[in-house]
Amino acid sequence: MRALTILLALIAPAQLLAQVLDAGQTLSSLSADLHGENPAAFGRLPPGDYERRLTQLEQLALETSDETLWHKTQHLRSVHANGPGWRHDFEPAAADRHVRIGAQAAIHCEQAMPIDFGQSVQIELSADRAVKDVWVVFTAAQAETYTLSTLGSAADTRIELWQSCGQRPGELLAKNDDYSGLQSVVPMFANRPFQRFYARISVDVLQPDLRVSVVEGGTQISGTVTPVPTRSLRVVALNSAGNRVSVGFASDTDGSYLMYVSQSNVRLRLSNPYTGQPIDPLVMEAYPDRPCFVRNSESLGSCGDLAQIELLDLSGGSLSGIDFTLQTGGEIFGSVIDANTLVPLTSGQVHITYQGIGVFAQSGISSEGRYRLSGLPAGNYFLQVGSDRYVGQLHSGIECDMLPCAVDQGTPITISNAGSQLVNFSLTKDINLLIVASGGVPGEYLGVTITDELGGNPTYTGAVADSNGIARTELLRPPGLARLYVGGSSIVSKVYPNLQCTTPSCVDERLAGEVISVPDQGQLQLNMTVNRRPSVVGTVVDEATGAAVFGATVRVTEVDNPSNTYAAVAQNGEFTVAKVYPGDYFVSVRSDNYVDELYDDIPCQPAFPSDACEGGLVLEIDLQTPPPLTFELQKSGSLSGFVTLDGLPVGSYVVWLALLDENNQIIQDYYSNFDGQGNFTLYDLIPGTHRLGIYDIGRGVFPVIYDGVVCARPATSQPFTDCPASGSTIHLGVGEDRSGIDFTLEGATGRIVKVRRGDTGAALSGVVVDSWTPEGQWVDAFVTDTRGLVRVRGGFPTPGMLMSTSNSLGLVDEVYDNLPCPNGPAYFGLCSLSGAAAVASDPSSSGQPPLYINLLPVGSDVIWFDQFED
Repeated sequence: MRALTILLALIAPAQLLAQVLDAGQTLSSLSADLHGENPAAFGRLPPGDYERRLTQLEQLALETSDETLWHKTQHLRSVHANGPGWRHDFEPAAADRHVRIGAQAAIHCEQAMPIDFGQSVQIELSADRAVKDVWVVFTAAQAETYTLSTLGSAADTRIELWQSCGQRPGELLAKNDDYSGLQSVVPMFANRPFQRFYARISVDVLQPDLRVSVVEGGTQISGTVTPVPTRSLRVVALNSAGNRVSVGFASDTDGSYLMYVSQSNVRLRLSNPYTGQPIDPLVMEAYPDRPCFVRNSESLGSCGDLAQIELLDLSGGSLSGIDFTLQTGGEIFGSVIDANTLVPLTSGQVHITYQGIGVFAQSGISSEGRYRLSGLPAGNYFLQVGSDRYVGQLHSGIECDMLPCAVDQGTPITISNAGSQLVNFSLTKDINLLIVASGGVPGEYLGVTITDELGGNPTYTGAVADSNGIARTELLRPPGLARLYVGGSSIVSKVYPNLQCTTPSCVDERLAGEVISVPDQGQLQLNMTVNRRPSVVGTVVDEATGAAVFGATVRVTEVDNPSNTYAAVAQNGEFTVAKVYPGDYFVSVRSDNYVDELYDDIPCQPAFPSDACEGGLVLEIDLQTPPPLTFELQKSGSLSGFVTLDGLPVGSYVVWLALLDENNQIIQDYYSNFDGQGNFTLYDLIPGTHRLGIYDIGRGVFPVIYDGVVCARPATSQPFTDCPASGSTIHLGVGEDRSGIDFTLEGATGRIVKVRRGDTGAALSGVVVDSWTPEGQWVDAFVTDTRGLVRVRGGFPTPGMLMSTSNSLGLVDEVYDNLPCPNGPAYFGLCSLSGAAAVASDPSSSGQPPLYINLLPVGSDVIWFDQFED
């Protein structure tokens, strides 16, 4: 099965960035560090680990040709190198819950998986899951500001927050991408207890190390942008170190914006990342009224003196009225062509420098050979243009060997307010390096990276291998000393001329290769021979019959780097895991009908072989394909049963099933295994002895261990710690599908109330039971079912509640207990709550009888149906 891991780290108040926790450090001890923006509180990964995770993302970007992901990783590398400041903690805390969900679970809002405080939940998605979205739902405990984030994840994520599953216009509460390079953060403003928020979390690649967190607290900044932008502008908040910490959006309807900020001191600027045509001509600015010369940047580097940019103090709470008034700027536009062929260039950059500030902005050259730089404050500018394999040029017609050029040699361009200038460029082609790499896979891309002698100033290029496996690429590189390495998804990376890399990114070998002298004149040809990555092959068969097992997923996982995993699905019982990088690996197999296994012959349950199984045989893979492997799998079994809650079948997504060890600790959770009618089936279980429990993640039911062991309502997120016994064992044979594993649940919050006629004892359905605080504030309403039963929700801030009825059956309503309302219900103010005694809002233990309310017809005497006088 292909795995997507989500870590739901639901933690204590006000630590938005607490995902950088060390295992032994408490949340409270981090609070002062984070609020004080202490750089020591951030980036707790050792330098080597951080580099390793970052290079993995770079390799993923290269292998998937994901240009967006590549630029994000380079942003992170730059932030990390230039520190201090925030950086991603790529290694999330160890998960204390494991959840396995099916191909169709949590792919729609109506199936959203509930999340709660105090846990890290690792989720595995089934192999046939095609949707990269996961829906979660959060229920606020009280009216408060909360934050939902994916900070700490290694995946590239996005979040959309919705008011309901209807997803109607106007119900999108917030959305965010790239809060700090890769991850996302959205605020949740709960204005009442039990308010629900639905979030769609999207990832580019189904891969592990995705964490979702909910914290309490936060600060808002709001204001307007005038004039109203024709397209939504970004409002960017940066901390005192200059690192981006939040992004909001100015509405293109009324110019208003509202953003959530976790820092105590921030500076704001506007940014317009839109690059289409026509471009909004407004000059971007930092608050207050400081023009920024780079319109699409999210830094303050082009906004002048930091002392003139106000550092907003949020220690006193939210700020409003932080308004921006924008001016119309000037623009420079033109075309870039080949000087010899007069054909428009299709790639490259036009750089602009503002005289006296030394700030660079840039515009990409379009496929038509055009560029446009707009929203420029009035002033004098220098232009320079560069394109791969062409000599750089200053305006006007002044060639320079490298970018950035000595701009004061160029001709300045004067731009007035709202003025424009046409500036064209004609470039001369120049190539001084030709790289020829042989041994690649025909039709596949080989990436080439050239750095200076110390590994800096990289130039990226590459080419597709031809039918003979030869890739040729040429480029212009500034003269001087350089180093070169080649990589790709199908080859073993190599540093020039012949040093094989231990990792695809060549981190340890980049400076160990031969130094190249890039010529000033002429062309240097560099030849390399690369090796293709080997494969892992074998068969998967039934242990008892020897028959081929179809559809099993084989995973090859690096011993020292579990996130580096290759997978393939067995066809006709045979598998080939291709393009495996040389190294030491564990090999495992997963199947929905057979026991998962770690090579050689180690059964795994639950389905996390690399985490839950130990003692696997290490497979040493070099440049040659190793001998075929054989997996002989044992048929797995299943457990099924029926679950009732308060006497009725549970609906979908209400409770969680869990495999337990002998100490009542959860081995694995199962979510979304109910059919909506109270029936469940747990598939793919290892034969042997099992213990099974059932609980509600929100602690709304008393946990139960099979068979019939009812536990106390848990005080923490560990549901089975206060159970009187370990329950019964369930013996599951090879290939056995065992049924009859039934559970009877009781609610642990709220009180069961039964409403009946006082003269006959008949159950009354459709009666509304209203709940009130002891001070008389109305809370909620609930309606009895055909049995006359209703659960009145508890969990009040105070331990007691009052109740009253409202019926349309011609009966006299009451305030509990036995205070008649002859003039009408208390809900409409026709009956006083005075004299009512508060009842406990939650049962003290399981097995509590219902609370009875007996309603009499109008004018009835006081003799109850049981013939006893009240």
